[in-house]
Amino acid sequence: VFSVTVSKTVTFRDMTIRHGRRLSGAGVYCDVSSTVTIDGCIGSQNAATVDGGGIGSNAGSNLTLADTAVTNNSAIGLAGGVMVNAVANSTITRCLVSGNIAGTNGGGVFFIGGPGGVNSTIVNTTICGNTANLSGGGMYCTTTSVLDALSVTLNAVTVVSNHSDQDNSGVGDGGGLATLLLAGSCTVKNTIIANNYQGSGTSTTDDVSGGI
Repeated sequence: VFSVTVSKTVTFRDMTIRHGRRLSGAGVYCDVSSTVTIDGCIGSQNAATVDGGGIGSNAGSNLTLADTAVTNNSAIGLAGGVMVNAVANSTITRCLVSGNIAGTNGGGVFFIGGPGGVNSTIVNTTICGNTANLSGGGMYCTTTSVLDALSVTLNAVTVVSNHSDQDNSGVGDGGGLATLLLAGSCTVKNTIIANNYQGSGTSTTDDVSGGI
């Protein structure tokens, strides 16, 4: 729906953003070095053919989500809800991330580090009912090189009722949270991660995979 071009600063406030179709960031796409604030919005029913069904961001951008619902979006690849791709800084505060679907990893939110350093904070947010066909039904954090930097902090976050391995292929884990960190950290404070599952059913509890 919206594409914020290189180095631009944009605020979206009190809007409903839906039915977008794009390779990445079908609802809102934040290009390199942009600064984007999404406040009091609903991002819903957007579909990406690659990654970031609801919101996609690119290297060096700064992304702030506040009092926003990211719901019922999808991506054929990574990040059904929110894609944080080597972003310089991102903050998600008092948000709902729910009902999003990823064809691979990171049903709700996907974080990937970068050489410039990525600092991300999620506060007072609910991540629920998201699915990934591979890992990280609720959230996935990764770095692909020891030279990358990624720092993700969850404070007062509820991560419940998410599913990894949604397609029941037997591949994928971390229904609530999955991490694959060659460098960096994922820190959890005052947070509930419970009742998440591997597979489409509820017989196999699968809250966390990897280190936190």
